[in-house]
Parts: sequence; C-alpha cells; structure tokens
Amino acid sequence: MKSLRLGLWLILILCTSNFIFSQSPQESLIGTWQLINTSGGITGKGFAVKKKTVVVFTSDCKYISYLQDSIQYVETYHIKKSTPEYGRRDSVDILLIGNGSFRSYKFSIHKNRLILDEPYPDGFTRVYVRELTKTLPK
Repeated sequence: MKSLRLGLWLILILCTSNFIFSQSPQESLIGTWQLINTSGGITGKGFAVKKKTVVVFTSDCKYISYLQDSIQYVETYHIKKSTPEYGRRDSVDILLIGNGSFRSYKFSIHKNRLILDEPYPDGFTRVYVRELTKTLPK
C-alpha cells in the first residue's frame, strides 16, 4: 500500500512538473531577437546582415521588424504544426507572418537562438539571438 501511494505521488509530481516547465512554441518565441547570420539561397551564402536588424514577437501575435531602430513593418503572426513529412512521425512548428503564405518558416529555438528556415528549395535560413535588455522605440 505504501509503495502504491508513493508511486501515485511520483506520477503526480512528474505530470505537474512537466506542465509547469514546458512552454508552448508561442511563449518561447515572444521577445526581441537580433539577426546575426543568414545562409541559403541559390549560392548557399545567404545575404549580408545589416546592423541592428531586429524582430519582436509580442504576446498579442504582433510581429514587428526593425532596421537601425526604425520600424520596417508590423504584421500579425500565428503558429501551426506541419503535417509529418514522408517517413517521419514528428511534425515541426511553422511560423506564418502576415496573411500570405509566402512568409512561412519552419522555426526552432535552441540555447537562446531562433532559427527560421524558409521551407522550400534555395530558401534562406536566418539565425537570431535573443536580446534580453534592449527596448525599442514604438
């Protein structure tokens, strides 16, 4: 009886800790990100990164792009799960920016780095690093 009770407590603790410490894809995306690297395209070399290229994802699903502290554009964004690719069981998170489907990215976050991949041949990959303290003008 004692081992059954201990087992139930252990299951309860594991379930609640997983719930508390896991973040949804949107929660992990929210914040300010600075572009640090690109790759891809026809040449595979990417494009030149301009100084102070920053994007902000807000909790109310706004995507704000800045260049040299000036707003370039403001769009809405949403996240969806892709259907698993052939031979795979897992799905990936897809970021959709604006109303058109031309601005969709596979995205992942690893160690304070946001990686956006355009999901087509010769697409670009953009790597951002999270900015923790900087506030941008509105």
